[in-house]
Amino acid sequence: MSEKKQNDNGFPNISRGLAEVLFDTTKISKIDGEEGKLLYRGISINELVEKSCFEETAYLLIYGTLPTQSQLDTFISFLARENDLPRQILDIIFTLKEAHPTEVLRTAISALGAMNREKSISNSNDFRKHAMSLMAKVPNIISAHLSFRENKKYSPAPMKLSFAANFYYLLTGQIPTKQEEKIIDKLLILHADHGSNASSFATRVAISTESDIYAALTSAISTFAGARHGGAIERVMTMINEISEPGNASSYVKRKQEMNQPVMGFGHRVYKTEDPRAFHIRKIAQSISYKNKEDNNYKILEALVDAMEPYINKGVNINVDFYASIIYHSLGLPKDLYVSIFATGRMPGWVAQAQEQFENNILIRPLLHYIGENNVEYLNIEHRNTIVGEQI
Repeated sequence: MSEKKQNDNGFPNISRGLAEVLFDTTKISKIDGEEGKLLYRGISINELVEKSCFEETAYLLIYGTLPTQSQLDTFISFLARENDLPRQILDIIFTLKEAHPTEVLRTAISALGAMNREKSISNSNDFRKHAMSLMAKVPNIISAHLSFRENKKYSPAPMKLSFAANFYYLLTGQIPTKQEEKIIDKLLILHADHGSNASSFATRVAISTESDIYAALTSAISTFAGARHGGAIERVMTMINEISEPGNASSYVKRKQEMNQPVMGFGHRVYKTEDPRAFHIRKIAQSISYKNKEDNNYKILEALVDAMEPYINKGVNINVDFYASIIYHSLGLPKDLYVSIFATGRMPGWVAQAQEQFENNILIRPLLHYIGENNVEYLNIEHRNTIVGEQI
């Protein structure tokens, strides 16, 4: 990365989208885009997804080290104790029952902040507790909204379950099988953090201004919902439905290229090879698709991979969104819940990013290079004849 402030033409060096800009240091996640590696606190995602559970991975991200059994038990108990929703929040969710689930999640978290009279936090321990309390409530917010819009009574999980099993129950009303529980658990781990992506950056910007954790996580979810971030996962399922058959994949890719439009689920700002998360999600998608005898969607995605091979060879590879959507579909979950489910997994990462910023804070304030006119004379209104832009 160049240290020069100007290029050879005397024009300032500008990294649009802050591409490849290092704005701080971190101990949370390491992403190797060339090798396709992802580490949480130094531990490979490949090890965590096979050996860990979501609660343990969340603890690792938030506290910086793997827990002892006693520490893990205490952490799990805290999440279980903090997941209840105040009556006022349930009323807000009911009022917004026709809204998109991600909008409801964003609004509920903001409202929890408005209700909290102890938002002013001066130490890391209190900061962490407030953040983890919010994380615990997210599955119940999503579940309450799902219940209300289906005109059902909202009821939390009836027994002590793992985070993944509890989440599945809240979404479906059924206790998951061991396989279903493991699938949700692995997906939550794979979604847990990914460096300074757009939503994590938004989290850090909010904390850098000394806003509270509620504002930071509201910013994160608002940013995450965008179609070029977490919102892409819904569009993959829309794409699959549009293609409808594996044999249509090649013509679909050709049409998209002719229109200069992206094929959803391909390409990543950081990875120049296959996203390591996608490797694991692909295995899950294949297994669950064939087990449930719903392999058409999986075959469509594989046909897309074949059709995209020339672009894959140039570094436009599959990303984390590509296969995740058909897993959620196979589990019988509504398409508009996919972003919120992904966000549930990302919560510990956002919490860790917020806390790291909180503990070593500096205001994040990039610059814009002005390219407009200079020294323009102010004209009184009676002398303005040229209409610029559209009339209101």
